Amino acid sequence: MAAHAAAPLCVAGGRGALRASPQSHYSLRVAAMSASKSEVEGRGPVAPVLAGLLIAAAPVVFALATWDVTNLHSPIRAWMRFYGAPVIAIEILVIICALFSGFQPLRMLRAAPAWAQATLVVLITVAFCSAFVAAPDEGTAVGRTFLWLIHLLFGLGFAHLVRRCEPFFSRHFWPAVVVGLCGYVVLLMFFVWMIPDPATFGWAHLRLAVVNIRQVGFYSAVGAAAALGLSFFQSRWILYIAWGAAASLLLAISFWSGTRGSILAVWIACLAAMVWYPPLRTLFAIGTVAACNAIGAVLSLVHSVPDSHYGMARLAVSAATRTAEDFSSGRLSQWLGAVRAVRERPLFGYGESQFRLIVPESMGAYNHPHNAVLQIALQWGVVGTVCFGALAGLVLWWCHLAVREGRKEDLPPFLVLVSLLAMSLYEGTLYHTYPIMMIAVSIAAIVRLGPAFQKW
Repeated sequence: MAAHAAAPLCVAGGRGALRASPQSHYSLRVAAMSASKSEVEGRGPVAPVLAGLLIAAAPVVFALATWDVTNLHSPIRAWMRFYGAPVIAIEILVIICALFSGFQPLRMLRAAPAWAQATLVVLITVAFCSAFVAAPDEGTAVGRTFLWLIHLLFGLGFAHLVRRCEPFFSRHFWPAVVVGLCGYVVLLMFFVWMIPDPATFGWAHLRLAVVNIRQVGFYSAVGAAAALGLSFFQSRWILYIAWGAAASLLLAISFWSGTRGSILAVWIACLAAMVWYPPLRTLFAIGTVAACNAIGAVLSLVHSVPDSHYGMARLAVSAATRTAEDFSSGRLSQWLGAVRAVRERPLFGYGESQFRLIVPESMGAYNHPHNAVLQIALQWGVVGTVCFGALAGLVLWWCHLAVREGRKEDLPPFLVLVSLLAMSLYEGTLYHTYPIMMIAVSIAAIVRLGPAFQKW
């Protein structure tokens, strides 16, 4: 306990401490990378820093672009929410920043193993063929398939930028992301305050950078996970308290909206961090997570929404349900319907974003089955699922190789990545643009100095 009184650092040294020496392997790699590439490929830090700030501002930009406190239907705003157009625009701007800094996507792809290159070609072929040939709604399927290409180029471009401006991304990027998400919460407060008639407002959809209120959980999980990652190894009490307060605020919108999936995801991510980061196996770290959740729950009581889908009461009712179907909020029937549809067309699927048209259990309203594996199997079949799974497994193995080096700078992206992957088992993480963008960002941030990126 004396060590805890000196500083909020969960573990400051001793057996299993994180490597933070200036002469560490991590520091040597940063120095070598900067010396060898600063003149050849970089044109100053402007492009990487601009890209990082754009990503951090994405939730605020998305919220402002879709702002509508009335119940009037706007086709343009509905289209922007469905495709996540502001987020896609930011991804394209980041790709442009990367190209300005010497980004060569084909060169990066050629550095991957030959089998991975072939698998990617097969996956892209299956995705577009299923969209053009099998999809009932060809336009939506083709459009959203192109979005996957943008996500791929964005992920590669961001990885390139991270390596060109390592000091910014290791010290300032994740604080900027948390600040941006806190900005989203502030906008959400103003949005709710400005609603003219709360009694008749469509609370189930909310429409502030979301299609459904449960998607608020993506912003909550990303922000809370990143803030906790920043707080765990802070050596100054003021910063520890600041990031803990940010995590509490971002968890509060999950409690306020009755979104239990994001709360569970953050807990899963923290438990996973204790497995990969032994220094986190302390009562202090567990207490930090518990305290942030408790404070968030209390903060959520400041405002109540006249809708049964919101608030702590909704969480309590969900926990007290007696049937698995009610507890899953209808997900079990959606999963069974998706499995049946996959059996009817097992090889190449139906194309992207066809769930609500081919599965009756979607009730014509849900665009995905709330499970990443079933989503991929439904849209690209067994062939596409095997290809996607092989590539995902390779990337996650790269993340494992990087994380086991124990750099504290990797903790925020690690927590964000695990949170979103956990949510993908019961939410549309791999359907909506913002969580996909943050998965790509987290992977690039984790493996930026790992063995897999040395050839890049």
